[in-house]
Parts: sequence; C-alpha cells; structure tokens
Amino acid sequence: MAKVVLLVDAFMKNRGWHGRPLIYSTLWNTGFYFLGALILHNLELVLTLIRHHHVGFVEANREVLLAMEKPSFWAIMLSVLALTFAFCIIRELIRYIGFERFMDMFFKRRPRQRAGADIRRAS
Repeated sequence: MAKVVLLVDAFMKNRGWHGRPLIYSTLWNTGFYFLGALILHNLELVLTLIRHHHVGFVEANREVLLAMEKPSFWAIMLSVLALTFAFCIIRELIRYIGFERFMDMFFKRRPRQRAGADIRRAS
C-alpha cells in the first residue's frame, strides 16, 4: 500500500478541493488509492507468474483474473478499502487542522472538567 500512496501522490499533485468539505477529497483519494492498490497487486502477481512459472502475459493475466473471482480476495479488498478510507480521513484531518494540533488532541492530557460543566448532563 505504501507504494501505491507514493505513486498516486507523485502523479496527482493537483488539489482542487479547497473550500469544499473534507469528504470530497477523502472519497476521491480513497478511490484512487484503492484502484491503484488493485492494479499494482494484479501487476505484481502477473509479473511473478511470468518470472517464476515461465508463462506468457496472457496466461498469467488469465490466472490472476481467475483468482479475483474468489470471495476471500474480495473480503481482503473490502478490508483494504475500509483501512484506506480511515487512512484518508486521518490524513485530510491532519492536513486541515495541522499536525501539532492533531498530536495535542490525541496524546495530550485534557484538563478535568467540573461536574456541572458538562452540558449533556443538564437534561
């Protein structure tokens, strides 16, 4: 996945999402990273079959496409999609609020609130 993120970021430097909600850029990047991961995974499998099993490109590609029909492959890809979406959410959030504030929000101790200060307990 790291290869995909580096490749997609290298080729997709265009950021036209300023002023729009973060969900647009999050979904856009998730789609690109997922498609890139799918393509790169298939390409690596095809090249491995060609190199180690000495089959032609068409035969190797057919084997890889047949392996994509298995439900276990799509279960793994669904988990890759979910984790990629979570990665993109956190990345866009860090880009929006800044790295220092993000680190403070997650790792800095929060001050204790008074018992009557919580508005949710008022009702």
